[in-house]
Formats: sequence, structure tokens, C-alpha cells
Amino acid sequence: VILGKAYSKTLRLDGYEHVTVFAPTGTGKSTGITVPNLLDWQESCVVSDIKLQLFQLTSRYRESLGHHVYLWSLGAPDGITHCYNPLDIIGDNRYTRIDEIQKIASIFIPDDPRGESVWEPQARMLFVALTLYVLDTDGIPKTLSSVVKLFKSQPNFLGFMRNAIETREDLDPVCRENFMKLAEISEKTRSSVTFTFSSRFELFDNPMIVAATSRSDFDIRRLRREKMTIYVGVTNDNLVRLSPLLTVFYQQVADVLTRKIPQKDEPYGVLFLMDEFSALRRMESFHKNIGLYREYRLRMMIIIQELSQLYDIYGRDGAKVFINAKVRIAFTQNDDETCKLIESMLGMTTMAIKQSSQNISHGIGHHGSQTQSVQYVARPLMLAQEIRWMKETKALVIMQGYSGMYVNKIAWYKQKLFKQRMMGAIVVPSILPDVQQIIENNKQVMNIQMSEYFKNNPSDPKDELLDHAI
Repeated sequence: VILGKAYSKTLRLDGYEHVTVFAPTGTGKSTGITVPNLLDWQESCVVSDIKLQLFQLTSRYRESLGHHVYLWSLGAPDGITHCYNPLDIIGDNRYTRIDEIQKIASIFIPDDPRGESVWEPQARMLFVALTLYVLDTDGIPKTLSSVVKLFKSQPNFLGFMRNAIETREDLDPVCRENFMKLAEISEKTRSSVTFTFSSRFELFDNPMIVAATSRSDFDIRRLRREKMTIYVGVTNDNLVRLSPLLTVFYQQVADVLTRKIPQKDEPYGVLFLMDEFSALRRMESFHKNIGLYREYRLRMMIIIQELSQLYDIYGRDGAKVFINAKVRIAFTQNDDETCKLIESMLGMTTMAIKQSSQNISHGIGHHGSQTQSVQYVARPLMLAQEIRWMKETKALVIMQGYSGMYVNKIAWYKQKLFKQRMMGAIVVPSILPDVQQIIENNKQVMNIQMSEYFKNNPSDPKDELLDHAI
């Protein structure tokens, strides 16, 4: 990967060592890091593309390299996106699939960090049961939106669970056991659990999200078998809202690619180019296994904008896994804590201080004497304030076992080779027809449910309820 320029030469890092980039907003991380690497890296790549700028600038060039190129752009208002269904990679093995489902549950329904809520474990239990029910029931699409719809479409959820327990002998034992546990708790507790569950999956009220997760146009299991580039597009205003789904995707890619050592039919490595890494939710696979990724030909290039966000997610000790990468790049900083961290990474140097002293003679004809001495004192190679004051065209490259380097940033638009590789974006189909069909289907389902309701509750004011539903 490209790190910068030194002595008029491009500075590169071979192999599959990881890189962490400390680059606040507006410091040129796209110009100097992400775009140059997408125009240079030859193997497979998974790209966090916050503004869709990277896709617009580099996707056609990567296609020209023989890559299968995809854009998964959740929430794109124009519907321009490929699709990915997180349930597609869950296998039929009744033992391993529980683990895969539980990982999704932990991302969408994490424990309350303040410890004020106690319903999350039971809400995760409900998600596991519903997902197993969907996977084992013919006629239901195997998607996350189906899991949510199954829950929301039941006017009497307790009755639904009891009926499933009594009539579905083919249910997975874990599904049956979870339904039984949830059926036995008090109505008040169950109401809190179901509210917690429902609130964590509000994303799937959006037909755009439903459509974008309704199928898989690409297979993440083939990232090492064939050249593939996946741009994960999301706008800044949607980043927090969509972070659970994005986190599920990245964790699934990492899990799939670390199940076995690459075989002969898997000749390509994979670069994770992760902008806004600290805005994603906690990813256990990355945190626990990043030290092993090199064996699987996986390389992480993590871009951190705010150190405090990383600490909030992983804690100060846990964040060291990402901060202490083999290579660290620092752009101009605007945060005191990050400046002090980089100062400590650079280490100390020795500075010579000359001192002179003069003895004044008190006798006639004596001029006294002058002596000079040199004192060596230790000081940081760069002080925190010097890091803050770095020129915008400069960067620091810190590699384990070597002294820090003061280098020039790459500016792709000043490089003739990179400018020649600017070919624009590939054409991606729109999912808007699928979205319209989903909306029509939802209307039909609502009409059926309303009809059933009025059959069972003829005394309720129909017009008022319909107005409320609309």
C-alpha cells in the first residue's frame, strides 16, 4: 500500500501488515491515502466510502483491472445500489448457524453500556428464535426484513409462540427453547423485551433498506478467489443510523475470510480500506483476530478521525490493538490527546545544548577566562504542539523498529499516472422498482390485517382507525 512520498519516491509497504491513519476531517485523507491506494492496489478490496467519492473516481479503473465491482449504498435516495443479504451466508449446519445468528444479534442489540436496561439479552434471544423460524419455514424469504416482519405481523405474539411450540415439530431446538422461555415470563417483562427488540430494527421500516438487503448480488466468500472490489457507500447523515448493518457486513466478511487458510484456488489478498472506522459499532472479529489476519492475506488500513470515539467503543486498553499497528500515519491534528499520543509514538531524541561561562579576573592585567561545555538532554522527537502545527502537505510515518519519518503527502491530482487512471464510475442498476413493489406488498398486507381486525372487532370505529393507519 502507498504511505506517502520521501526523497521524490513513493513510499510503499509490502506484505500484509496493517496501517492505522490518524486523519481528522479535512486533512486530505482521500487525496493522500484512499484514492491513491485504490488506483494502485491490484488485489481485492472492501472500501468504506462515506461520500461515494471513491466509487465515482476509481470504480471504472478497478473494473479495467479485471475486478468484479459492486456498490452497496444503503439509503441511497436514487436507489443506485447493488444488494447484500446478511442471512445468505448463514449455512445449513444447525450447530454453526447459531453462532452466526448470535453475532448479528449482538451487533443490533448490544448491552446497554450504562447498565440501565436489562432487556437486551432476552431481546437477542427473541431475534435468534425468529431468525431460526424464518430459515426453517418454507415460503418466507430468508432476509432480516422477514425476521422483523414476522414479529410485527403477529397481533397476538404470545399466541404465535405457543402455536409454533405445539405445532412445529421441525423447529430448531434452540428456537423452541427460546420461544418457551419468552412465553413463560410475565406480560410486563415480555412487553419490555419486545419493545427493545422492535426499537433496534426500525431500519427495516424503510423500504429502501428492505430492498437493499433482499438478496445478494455478490458473494463475499469469493473475495480471495477472484478480483473483487466492494464499495460500501453511506452518507455522513446516515452513518450512525446505519452503523449496525454496516458493522454486520464488515464482521461477516472478516469471519468468512478467516475460517480457513487460503487455498491454491484463492490467489488474491484482500485490503480493508476503512474510513470512519471509529464510527462503526464494536466488531469482535476485528478486535480479537486482527493479529492473525496476515496469515489469511487480509490487510487493514484503518482511518481514525476521533480517538475518543475509538476509546468509547473498545476502551483505552482495547483500542491499542488498532492504535499500535505495524505502521501508523499521522496527518495534521486538531486534538490534544491525539497529538500527545503521536508524540509518545515518535519517541525521544537527544539534543545538544551549548553552555558557556566566563571567569572575571579581579587583578590588573588579568582578563579572566571563558569556558564552553555541551550538555546532552533528552526531548521528544516532535512535541505535541509541533505535530499540531505540521504543514498540511506533510505527514508522519511511524513504523515499528524504525525512527519516525517526516514525509510528503501524496496528491493524486498532481501525479500523471494517477490522473491517467481516472476513468469515472461504473453503471449500477437502481432498486427503485423493487422498492415500489415492496411498498405495494406492504399495502396489501396492511389491508388484509385491517380486514381481519374488523372481523374480530366490529364495534371499533373503522374510519378513525383507517385514518390513523394512513
